[in-house]
Amino acid sequence: MRWFYCPAGSEDQLVNRLRGELPASVHIFGADELFVPGSLARSRVGQIALVARGSDFVTFNGHMFDHGSDTDGELYVPYGVWNA
Repeated sequence: MRWFYCPAGSEDQLVNRLRGELPASVHIFGADELFVPGSLARSRVGQIALVARGSDFVTFNGHMFDHGSDTDGELYVPYGVWNA
């Protein structure tokens, strides 16, 4: 998972550009679709979130980890607040 902070009102423009340039295996979400609006977790991410559902992603060669993932190993951890 990776997220973007962008100026208010520019989200649609960013999403349209990303859709045209990212592989189909990278899914684009508004952060409120993934995190409870007003929650601590939501306050810590940007407005647009990318989730890789395959091996292609936006990163540099050799980089293995990003902002996290939605796998059980990362969601179900002590003190996790992703759904808070």
